[in-house]
Amino acid sequence: MRNEIPNPSTLPEPPQPNGYPVIGNALDFVGASDPIQFLNDACRDHGDLVKLEMFGNEVYITRSPEDAKRVFDTNNANYEKSSAQQEGFKRIMGEDIIISEGELWRHQRNVLLPVISRDRVASFSPDITDYTEEMLDSWTEGEVIDVNREMMGLTARVMCKVIFNWEADGYGETISENLRTVTTYLFKDSVGVTAPEWLPTPQNRRFKDALETLNAIADEIIATRRHADDDVDDLITRTLEMRDDSDRELTNDILRGKVMTMSFAAHETTAQGLTFTLYLLSQHPHIRQRLQEELDAELDGRSPTAEDLSELDFLEAVIKESFRVYSPGYSINREVINDDELSGYHIPAGSMVIVYQWGIHRNPRVWDRPHTFDPDRWLEDGQPADNEFAYIPFGAGPRRCAGQQFSLLESKLVLATILQECDLELVTEPPIDFDLAVTTRPKNGIDMIPHSR
Repeated sequence: MRNEIPNPSTLPEPPQPNGYPVIGNALDFVGASDPIQFLNDACRDHGDLVKLEMFGNEVYITRSPEDAKRVFDTNNANYEKSSAQQEGFKRIMGEDIIISEGELWRHQRNVLLPVISRDRVASFSPDITDYTEEMLDSWTEGEVIDVNREMMGLTARVMCKVIFNWEADGYGETISENLRTVTTYLFKDSVGVTAPEWLPTPQNRRFKDALETLNAIADEIIATRRHADDDVDDLITRTLEMRDDSDRELTNDILRGKVMTMSFAAHETTAQGLTFTLYLLSQHPHIRQRLQEELDAELDGRSPTAEDLSELDFLEAVIKESFRVYSPGYSINREVINDDELSGYHIPAGSMVIVYQWGIHRNPRVWDRPHTFDPDRWLEDGQPADNEFAYIPFGAGPRRCAGQQFSLLESKLVLATILQECDLELVTEPPIDFDLAVTTRPKNGIDMIPHSR
């Protein structure tokens, strides 16, 4: 659907922070020690829509839910995945669901949805809680752990089991660490701050080494599932049954692309969401205690199941509020096809719009006490904002993240298992610094000490 504005070029240009010759605001944004703070300051000082320049490219940052609605819904045909982002991901994933458009995207989404349906993921609840218990058993009372590293490894194992029916014993940490390297590189490459790939810079070498490692793991997953004698309905099995336009089996490169796509999509967001939820609970012991009281009353020490989750209202509120305060995905980028209007300003064709989820979720025009972690806001009024696009941790519109239900169900099961068994004492001093890639991550991890309840 295209909803055009008459002659948007007559509209004014949005405000812009001061930049530098040639590079514009690139150093402030990508090179900043805390790029989230730079964006927050820019929106605070200049309004909900801010213009940046990156090496001559025009980039528009919006924290307006009304703009998000236009980009993702009422005029979504005018906003496509950015060409730079597509090219970066294509080197790793091929024409897969994250970057594909049109009929190809719809076909791939239809192949994926049954594999990550709520009922299918729910059938893996025992595996999710078992993996979480194994992680807890590996922790030593009173010794420091990096919660982000632990969650990355755990969700990698869960992803491999649910999506590929493959046991990732010993691979969870390897997958998560190398994915981090690859996605960090892709983020920087998409905004033009990486050296040409053929140059042997340290960053390029790390990227190539990480990609080789992930490709080798993907090949092992494919080989294992290709020769399996079971009839499990996983993503690889479904993909192996597909044919190309000439009725030939899909190549190993295409299969590998699907493994790489799901390794990111079904893993990274959940890991960061769990990390930030545990971080917030460690800072708000009264909220943690209230949640533990709910878990004790409903579960009485047993492992949670998918059927239990509908009774755990406060757990759901805690996760929703955590995903608002620390949105795992900080932004969604789109390339503008034709001139348009956002927030009353001219948005030219060929520019990039960054829908700033983090900023929308903390926009004081939209949210009461936006910086306060308050799960009760979700129990009192449901969606505590007038605009449905005021809360978009998984995106919005037709391309909303297909794995949303998978991520939320996994998050609830993992948190319910952890919090029944232990309290986590925060060691890292707030505030934390952030590392931007495709998701928002704590730059230096988050250290905590587990204590048995």
